[in-house]
This record gives sequence, C-alpha cells and structure tokens, in this order.
Amino acid sequence: MKLKRFLTEESKEEIKDILQRDCSKYLKEVGKNVLYRASKKNVKDIMKLAPRIDRRPRDTNVMVHKVLDDLFKQKYGWNVRSNGIFVSADPSSIFIYGKPYTFFPIGDYKYVWSPKVRDLTTTVYEIGLESFGILKISGNWKKALKDNEVMIKLKRLVLSYKTNDLLGSPYDDTEIVFNCKEYYLVREGLA
Repeated sequence: MKLKRFLTEESKEEIKDILQRDCSKYLKEVGKNVLYRASKKNVKDIMKLAPRIDRRPRDTNVMVHKVLDDLFKQKYGWNVRSNGIFVSADPSSIFIYGKPYTFFPIGDYKYVWSPKVRDLTTTVYEIGLESFGILKISGNWKKALKDNEVMIKLKRLVLSYKTNDLLGSPYDDTEIVFNCKEYYLVREGLA
C-alpha cells in the first residue's frame, strides 16, 4: 500500500519561512499579489531552479529572437529573450507551456514588461516582419536592418518596456520577463 504525503500546516509555514528569508525583496514589491511561471516539471511543494542562460525561442523566429536580444541588451543590459524567465499574473494565459506554479525570484532580480505588449512574439509578428524580409536575413543583420522600417518599429517596441511598477500592467496576462540567478516555483496555495 502506498502512503500519500500530506502537507501539514507546519510544512506550509516552512515554505513561507523559506520565501521570507530568500525572497524578501520581491515579497515587499508584490505584496499579496501573485505571479505565475509555467513548467513541465512536477513541483510537489517547492522547488529551487536556476534559469537557462541560452533559452531558445519556442514560437519566435531565431533571427527575430537575436535582433530582440541585442536591442534589449543595448537598452536594459541583459538578454531578455535568451536569459529571461517568463511569468504572468494570469495562470490561464500560460498553461500551454506547462503547469502554472507561483513564482518567486531569489535575492536580487531585474524585470521588464510593457504596457503595450501582452505577448512579444504576437506583437512582433503584428508589425509585419515577413513583408520586410527580416526572416530571410543571414550574416550581418545589424547592417541589413540599420535603417529598416521594421528595425525602427522594434526599437520603439523595446523602448516601451518598463523596469519598475511591476504591478502596474493594465492586463493580467501581460508577459513579464525576470532576470535572476535562482528562483522558486511553489505549488499554488502554499505561499
């Protein structure tokens, strides 16, 4: 006979203590609000993870991914697309990427989000990249796109991102991208 593990009030308090100890800056910033990260991992209660530093795009063209990473790095100092941890305030908007868990960055962190962008991939394709040939560029894309109309639009889009007012998004399903060394995923209802 298999014994099921039951979460006690004591272990819920342990999780809260861990989060208070390791994520106090974040907890102070978000208050009682919650952000979610989707994962295919099976998180029983709480799991500490490190972000990938070479994230490959799932839905975004690789060339577009590189261009955006370069623009974000110029403006915000980090590769948002390849080093970012994507989260949302709406768990139903991310379920296609895995099971939603409550997200907690450990220690120092940075983030970006835009009041104009719910999902960057969708927004970028709405700009009409195909018609400008960006998807077919190889070699020196910086030179090829220097004064291109699409590049100007992408720069404006990147400039629309904010690095503060985490909870100021006008939409619950806005994509927020974090940069941190480690983070916790917690099963909903435990934090």
